[in-house]
Amino acid sequence: MDDNISLTGRSCASVEILLTALALQTLPPILDKSVDQSREESKESKRYEAALWRQPTPPKPFLLHLGITARTHSIANFQENFFGEFNNFFIDK
Repeated sequence: MDDNISLTGRSCASVEILLTALALQTLPPILDKSVDQSREESKESKRYEAALWRQPTPPKPFLLHLGITARTHSIANFQENFFGEFNNFFIDK
C-alpha cells in the first residue's frame, strides 16, 4: 500500500478523514477479564440488585359480582322528594 499522501487541492476536513481512516485500519485486541475481575463484577452486580426494590406483582384477576338496585318514582313524588335534582334528569313524559 502506498502511504504517501499529497495535500494539494484538498480541504482540511477530507485530509483529516483520510488520515483517521489510515490510522484505524485494524481493530483493537480483545482483552479477556481475569477470574478476579469477573468475580468482583458479579459481586458488585449482586450488591446492586439487592439494593433495588423488587417490582410488586399485581394481584390475580377475579370476578367481582356487582349488584345494582333501582327505584322508580312517580313524577309528582320525585318532585316532592328531590326538588333540587329535578333539572338534572331527563324525564320522558
